[in-house]
Amino acid sequence: MSAVREATLTSLEGKRLTCILGRPTIKSVKKTRKEIAAEFAKAKTTHESFPLGSHFGFAAAILPSLTYLVAHDKANPNDPLDPAWKFDPPDRPASYNATAIGNITDATRWKKETERNEEIREWEQWDACKTAYKQKIEEAYNAQYLETIKDDVLELSALTVEEVLKHLQLQCIALTNVEKDTKLEETRIPWDLHDDITTYFNKLNKLEG
Repeated sequence: MSAVREATLTSLEGKRLTCILGRPTIKSVKKTRKEIAAEFAKAKTTHESFPLGSHFGFAAAILPSLTYLVAHDKANPNDPLDPAWKFDPPDRPASYNATAIGNITDATRWKKETERNEEIREWEQWDACKTAYKQKIEEAYNAQYLETIKDDVLELSALTVEEVLKHLQLQCIALTNVEKDTKLEETRIPWDLHDDITTYFNKLNKLEG
């Protein structure tokens, strides 16, 4: 294991996602996504796969494309992303830069090798974050909702965090018409003027999807 990967995994050991009891809901998966995005944003990067990664870290990998586009363009209006932009997971760079050979100066060779080492370092950090948060998702959700996506040998290692979250979304239970009607009725309950308005808004938030 590389020093970068080991250091990243160690730094994330104490992080925990909110534990979700029972069947996943759309709301609970959204909450998990937000928690992961907040942590990914702390891992600043200059890797080209993560636009404005110096500001948003690895968050581009987990936020919906439109959400990231809006955040990116607001922070960097002079260099907006293509409206069709989608996150493309980076592959691990080759160990050696094929252009750092032949008739070039030692200074040029050193520069190319340094750049390649930095690319590998950032990819190792990114891959370690993926590994850590797939494990944390397993800790947060009941195992039965992840069994069908696990490979017998590789388990979740061949998947991205996004693919695991999309799978959990497919497990979300849909509301019956009766449940929908009940929720709608609850949202029509008038605000008790003797109650705290914050409590009232919190209740409406809990009734969301």
